[in-house]
Amino acid sequence: MLKQGSLIALALLLGGCASSNDHTRLTLSPKPVISTEPNKPHRVLRMEQRDLRPIQHIAVIHDDDQIQTLEVQESLPILLSDVLESQFTAQGYAFSSGSRNILRLDVIEALVKVTEGNISHNLNGRLQLQLVVLSPNGQFTKRYTAKSEKTGAMSVSPSDIQHSMNKLTQLLLTDIHADPELHDYLKRKL
Repeated sequence: MLKQGSLIALALLLGGCASSNDHTRLTLSPKPVISTEPNKPHRVLRMEQRDLRPIQHIAVIHDDDQIQTLEVQESLPILLSDVLESQFTAQGYAFSSGSRNILRLDVIEALVKVTEGNISHNLNGRLQLQLVVLSPNGQFTKRYTAKSEKTGAMSVSPSDIQHSMNKLTQLLLTDIHADPELHDYLKRKL
């Protein structure tokens, strides 16, 4: 009986240690790219999003024999679709849950891989998004990819990883904003 009780106490203690692990969550802060040109297409879209990433964390840190993963505070697809909705609204589009025209954001990959050594670190980031426009008049699909690489002294901080992913996100938002193929399709087919 005593042996069984001590096994239960050990299991609770280990479970408590595992659950009290202070897991760092990153806060991303992408900003919509706002157009300076008046553009009033007056077309209505419905925003949808999917997370197609095979892994849900946003960073993997390799430090000798240890591996640490980091996640974002909130759902990445929802965060990015909210920013895209603001960006498209500024371009003159409206959004309604009843629209037959769908703008879907697929998050294909969002990962920063960090390799830390004794005196330096290597940070490689990759963000891949796919926009799909579905309408009664057809479908448009396009992938947008951004990559970054950085080498620095000492170990990497969570703010370095946040900065890397925010930079990648801004690059893709700028690409989407300036994509003539996407905007031509939206004007012609919606």
